[in-house]
Amino acid sequence: MSRSRNERIVLGLRVAGVLAALGLSAGSGLLSTWRWSLLVLVVVAVLVSLPLPRMWTPPAALLEAFAIVSIAALAPPVGAVAAPVLICWLAPGLAAGIRGGYRWALLTAGLPLGFGLVVAFSAPSDLTVAGVASLLQWAALAAGSGLMGGLIAGEERAREDPTARSYSEAVRVLTELEGISRQLPTGFDVGGLAQKVLDEMIAVVPCGRCMLLTRGSDVGYDLVAWHPESASADDWLGDHRAVDDILADDGHPTDTTFEDDRFVLVPLSVGESVVAVAVLVDPAPLDEQTLARLTDAAQRGAVPLQAALLFDNVHDLATSEERRRIAREIHDGIAQDIAFLGYTADEIVDVAPPGEMRDLGVALRTEISRVLGELRESLFMLRDAVPGTRTLGSSISDYARRLFQDDEIQVHVVLEESARRLRPAVETELLRIAQEALTNARRHSGARNLWVECRVSAPQASLSVADDGVGLNVRGSGGFGLEIMAERARRIRADFTVSARPEGGTLVQVEVR
Repeated sequence: MSRSRNERIVLGLRVAGVLAALGLSAGSGLLSTWRWSLLVLVVVAVLVSLPLPRMWTPPAALLEAFAIVSIAALAPPVGAVAAPVLICWLAPGLAAGIRGGYRWALLTAGLPLGFGLVVAFSAPSDLTVAGVASLLQWAALAAGSGLMGGLIAGEERAREDPTARSYSEAVRVLTELEGISRQLPTGFDVGGLAQKVLDEMIAVVPCGRCMLLTRGSDVGYDLVAWHPESASADDWLGDHRAVDDILADDGHPTDTTFEDDRFVLVPLSVGESVVAVAVLVDPAPLDEQTLARLTDAAQRGAVPLQAALLFDNVHDLATSEERRRIAREIHDGIAQDIAFLGYTADEIVDVAPPGEMRDLGVALRTEISRVLGELRESLFMLRDAVPGTRTLGSSISDYARRLFQDDEIQVHVVLEESARRLRPAVETELLRIAQEALTNARRHSGARNLWVECRVSAPQASLSVADDGVGLNVRGSGGFGLEIMAERARRIRADFTVSARPEGGTLVQVEVR
């Protein structure tokens, strides 16, 4: 592992300190008396010089300082304080300042100083004034070394590229997140965590219907979970405008429980932020004790749900940016190269005499056009997302229109969408599934008609893409695409099926429950 410049400086100062301690001990004629103490000092210096993760450096420096002061205070005669050993205190002070900042620099000087004074004063030998002065002097020098290290680190951070610093911070946060996520029993599944909250609340207060709405999207509250599934929660919310009015009206804050004749609103809050609101319809009678238990159940689920929602947002941002980057690289690289090959094929056709050579040139130009068209489809799929100003159904419809604008396939689209939106992560995955299904149908089905249906009643949704083509048994490809669609469906806890139509062709269905 290569060392940074600052690490090499600390290592050099540590080696210089050990050599100085050995030289001063030999010069004072006490080398044989302090030989065991000096041997321990060398072993400590070797151990702390081994490569360590960045986050462990300040604690290791503090332990090194404790070891140096202990060796100095316990060296014979005990309590006299071996001043030559204390020169090694400068290295851990500098290391703590560089990696931990001013706070660690002061800790590395102050805590070992107090420990050394306690050991020295409690020793049976007489403590000399020179010994105490030496301990205080080297503690001050160690603090100065640490403050200098903090100043060096601050100047480096100021010179560092802000983008690089942001990425470094992102690496630190994501590394911690990876370790934490492995310990979570349910991970960051928004739907699963929301359903768990509802189950706990129903166990406390039985009710006719229970639903959970998360806050934070551009369109207000998103319905993410509800019970029972057989009843239409979205229709009920549409028929009871009082709930929407309460959620939107500052005169009825959602950071406190709100009771009505037919429903109860229970907020899930983290600090002053309302993460979600649970709606209990026709609940059992509530007393103060039951209401307190209900609130506790809601609050237990607030932090996990907030973490899952934040993780979803980060995932969506990172995925969208990466898709756009790949699309730009393909457009500026491979797509341009293929287009140039097309121009070359055109030139061959123009100069070739009639006959086999010209026919080959025409066939080559046709094949290049086909590949370039499929590449453009891939670019559409990479760049497309569901913006906040458009619905899932309209995004699917627009993609189908662009995809089949030059084909003879008739596309029949049926859209039924409620005003309440699905979560952005769910909409994105459904759009990707629809794009893959439409692309497969265009490339492999040989169909004359295509039927697309998108029905959304959040948090439920159904999507189907059907064709009257050759069917599954004789399709030449698409297996990997089917695997990708199934994986996307699992990611949003949806049911995914691919089957043959009784009338001929293939039917792809996705059900979000």
